[in-house]
Amino acid sequence: MRKTVVIAGGVLALAVGVVGGSYYVGGKIEDDFRTGVERIRGAGFDVRVLDYRRGVFGAEAETLWTLPSEEEPLSFTLAHAVSHGPLPAGKAAEIRTTLQLDDEASQALAPLLQGRQPLEILSKVSWGGDHSHTLNVVDYRGPVEESEVVWGGMQGTVDVTAGGKVTRGSLSLPVLTVRDPAGKNVDLQKASITFDTTQPQNYHFWTGEALFAIERLAVGGTPEQTVEIEGLGLTSSTALEGDLVSTTIEIKANHFSGGGEVLQAPGVTLSLQRLDAGVLDAASRMAQEGAAAGEDIQAHNQRLLTAMISQLPALLARSPVVEIKNLGATLPEGVVKADLRLAYVGKPGGLGFNPLVDVEGQANLALPQPLLERVLSVRARQELENYMEVMDLGASEEEIADAVDETVRTRVEALTAQGVLVPKDGQWVSALEYKGGVLSINGNQTALGALGAMGLPL
Repeated sequence: MRKTVVIAGGVLALAVGVVGGSYYVGGKIEDDFRTGVERIRGAGFDVRVLDYRRGVFGAEAETLWTLPSEEEPLSFTLAHAVSHGPLPAGKAAEIRTTLQLDDEASQALAPLLQGRQPLEILSKVSWGGDHSHTLNVVDYRGPVEESEVVWGGMQGTVDVTAGGKVTRGSLSLPVLTVRDPAGKNVDLQKASITFDTTQPQNYHFWTGEALFAIERLAVGGTPEQTVEIEGLGLTSSTALEGDLVSTTIEIKANHFSGGGEVLQAPGVTLSLQRLDAGVLDAASRMAQEGAAAGEDIQAHNQRLLTAMISQLPALLARSPVVEIKNLGATLPEGVVKADLRLAYVGKPGGLGFNPLVDVEGQANLALPQPLLERVLSVRARQELENYMEVMDLGASEEEIADAVDETVRTRVEALTAQGVLVPKDGQWVSALEYKGGVLSINGNQTALGALGAMGLPL
């Protein structure tokens, strides 16, 4: 099944790459076709034109795509039937793209395809150079080696302006279920991606918004082993103002269960503000160049990290800000809420980065009292059991429970006595501020190591 899944995954990656690329941009169709291929290579795909045969009213072309995999690269050939005149449905051109599988891939995917085209894309090019794409990946229901699979296919539309600087579209996957004899089951319902993005002039990164949503996802075997998420949504928004970039990522769900925990309305928002556009552009350009060249992933990550470290002074000079907001969920004990803000306030031309004085931060926490006791109890039991194992000691369950209760009581008393936690409406609340090398908790200055020393589960 592994080989089939790898090939099928490659087909999907290929589909996304094609609809996202600027293949066909007005004017001379062949020239723009080849230019579009080079643009896709620059975005990190290994693709080249095998053949382009131009006729009077149309053309036929083939492109070779090579996708990385853990074992060996996978290669696919796309066939493109181009109709460009004299009046192809009121458009400058229409292109029908289909996937041509080699013998190995055809054999592996034969049970899924049942004689159908695995991938079909219809592209239309306007006289002004704008182009739209409609994507369809076939559905399938039946066995795949030892598993039973229901795959609802994938559909999508993508609209791209002339020059490829504005892209809008959506992709949807109605259903995917896998029933594995080993109990590794997957149940995915109604997944979708929508996006509206723009590449700013003279930059390699993209701004705009994207939304990824899943109605339901369950992974696991028995009910005790299953992790389930309902109503999952991930929204990403990036904006450029002058030469500063801000990015916000919001994650939320209606329900989560797994590992013995049940959470209602979990969520978090991550915000990165005042990022230097030049630094972000350099990182984006380097990532695209490395992917297009097929660079080893570890070597690429190391080179990117080294480059980013060298750009750190330029990044810090813009006084970046990191915020974590609306971190929380409803648990059986009640509602948990937290937020955090970190800002760089160092002065350009200083003696280097000093986190003790160059960073300011604020954090707020509110959690139900029974929840804190449960968390501290779990930690105290783990510490005690580890100690007993190392020291080869024995104790009854009653003795362990008494010791854990005493540890929890002592730590809660220490936290409240030091003013780290303040009771309010059945919850423990805490407000922390770090500024100028001084930590204040609920308005009282506190030593930096006090939280860890008191056993607060950070």
